[in-house]
Amino acid sequence: MNVKVISPEGQIFCGETDAVTLPGEKGAFQILKMHAPIVSTLSAGEVKIHCTSTIDSESITEENVRVEGENLIIRVNGGVAKSAQDEIVVLAD
Repeated sequence: MNVKVISPEGQIFCGETDAVTLPGEKGAFQILKMHAPIVSTLSAGEVKIHCTSTIDSESITEENVRVEGENLIIRVNGGVAKSAQDEIVVLAD
């Protein structure tokens, strides 16, 4: 599935994944391929994107983004996530 993470400063990430873990208002939750449509607010925490391709950690310039193994971790202060038709869009603060 395709995932896009967008902040007020611009797009942070766009790529393919098979799982995304998000910091929901009532706790972390995970979205997998073919998930039912969902819209959720996000609290402060980490968006974990399990990348299906290799991540070049040297190309990451955002200080709130890091790589841990096969996961791209993006620190957010809140926001909104929408999943529909095998695409996830995260509007992050």
